[in-house]
Amino acid sequence: MWHLLFQTFTYLQIVDLGLSNGIIRELAAAKEKDSKYFSDTVATAIRAFTFVGVAFTGLGGITCFLLPCFIDLPLMLRKDFLIALILFSCWGFFRYRYAVNFFSLYAVDKVDIFNALNLLLGPGRPVMGMLFLTLKLGLSGIAVGYILVEAIVRAIALKIQKLPVTSGCYDHKQFIKMFVFGGATSIVSLSSLFIFFSSSFIIGWRIGVVKVAVYQSSIALLFLIHKFAIVPFSNLLPEFIRYYETGNISMLKKKGLYSHSIVMLVVFTSSMLAALINKLFITLWVGEEFFAGYHFTAVYSVFIFLYTARHNGYMMFQAIGYLKPMLICHLVQILIILCLSVFLVDKFGLTGIAYSYLLSSLPVIIISQLIFIRIPKKRNK
Repeated sequence: MWHLLFQTFTYLQIVDLGLSNGIIRELAAAKEKDSKYFSDTVATAIRAFTFVGVAFTGLGGITCFLLPCFIDLPLMLRKDFLIALILFSCWGFFRYRYAVNFFSLYAVDKVDIFNALNLLLGPGRPVMGMLFLTLKLGLSGIAVGYILVEAIVRAIALKIQKLPVTSGCYDHKQFIKMFVFGGATSIVSLSSLFIFFSSSFIIGWRIGVVKVAVYQSSIALLFLIHKFAIVPFSNLLPEFIRYYETGNISMLKKKGLYSHSIVMLVVFTSSMLAALINKLFITLWVGEEFFAGYHFTAVYSVFIFLYTARHNGYMMFQAIGYLKPMLICHLVQILIILCLSVFLVDKFGLTGIAYSYLLSSLPVIIISQLIFIRIPKKRNK
């Protein structure tokens, strides 16, 4: 039930419309320009995120009424589930309203602090959630724990990252640039949500809620490797943006390819090792009955390796501000993943889910690697 709740919270973040990515890119590019331009970018970003927060809270409230119509929530947990979802929805406004300082750490060369705060978020949220769970507050307690840690992270970012909040003015042209770039990344993000999170809804719908726990337990170690593997290359995105904005294409290609190769070597080794020990890990963690099988693990390990390669290519496309090829592939992928998941889960169970994700991702993975072969020159704007 917690997996279902948290993934509902994750899906609600679609309302972001990719503005986070658009804001990060504009802040990184604005650093190379005058202080007035940077101040206006900050003011525009705050205004945009405020609107996103309002939309998130409203959409969350609507979801509280709609979700029980499609998912058969256990009666004893239904009220607790909906209260927790309301808490997440209300937090959504503040989560976005005070997010600019947090994301600007990443955009303006304070990546080490940004990573440290993300590490606090990673284990901090579930640990705090478990502490509140010991108070017998149920799903609502876990949600409060998650919200508290996110609030602490944003408060730290506000303290560390001083931005020219009052000196800047909202710039509609900058907002359009954020929105257009972010809109393209939102389609990509939507596809990623389907890749990693729609599975729980489809599994719960087709073969039962209990299998959701088996699936989530079986991918936990492999998914963790992916989350850590994408950090080093993601850290380089602001630097890559500045290489491109200043016309240093040769350095962008050289450093991008070198970093990509190192990351993929590490993730290949890590994912193969994780596949070998996954059953032991799950047995010690929650019990052998939550292991989906070696076939599932092998297929999902290949998917994680290739999907990490896709992420690196996607970062390069973001650096040059050209997302059309990735956008088209992800639009096609959304349709493929939905059809394959429903069909293959009925035929092959959880292993069918792993195959559907691997097969549907192949086109976008291939396109993502082309950027390492040829990077187009900077276009005049």
